[in-house]
Amino acid sequence: RYVVARITRLDASPALQRCRYLKSSASLLICYPPIVTSEAGQMVGWYQRQVAVFDLDGTLLAGDSTGAWLRMLLGSSWVRCIFAAVTLPATVLLLWFPKSRRVGASILLWIATVGYDRSALATSIERFAKAFEAGMRGLRWRNDGLAVMERHLAAGDRVLVVTAAPVWLAERLLASRSEVHVL
Repeated sequence: RYVVARITRLDASPALQRCRYLKSSASLLICYPPIVTSEAGQMVGWYQRQVAVFDLDGTLLAGDSTGAWLRMLLGSSWVRCIFAAVTLPATVLLLWFPKSRRVGASILLWIATVGYDRSALATSIERFAKAFEAGMRGLRWRNDGLAVMERHLAAGDRVLVVTAAPVWLAERLLASRSEVHVL
């Protein structure tokens, strides 16, 4: 039997803590735990559907969606380009070392989005998604990953896409696949 649980955080889910990783062309994670328990340890239920978990960048997409979106934002204003160029030596150095990578990425993210409110961010994501759908260079769907995902959807399995990309961005890129859940 396969377990499907309502998952709000990947690391907090008892259903995914006992998953087995199956190597495939799409780096697929298939879960086989027999039961889902609540935080109190009580049995919640048995489920019949398989859960397939995919990563967005590198599995379903060939490329980095967040990086491409940030490059688009940085390139949209000469002021942002200048600030990014000025900080580039420091940010590249920070990005080079794993322990400081988050700081370097945060600096570039701040430069790319400073002054944007929620609606401006949503508009930029929509613009990015339309450019991607029109054939933007540097980012494309991986056919093998999509084929495996479509097989799972056709079989009635629950498909989760986990990503480090902003959820708004991932949800918009996967908008044509409404049965896919993004975490």
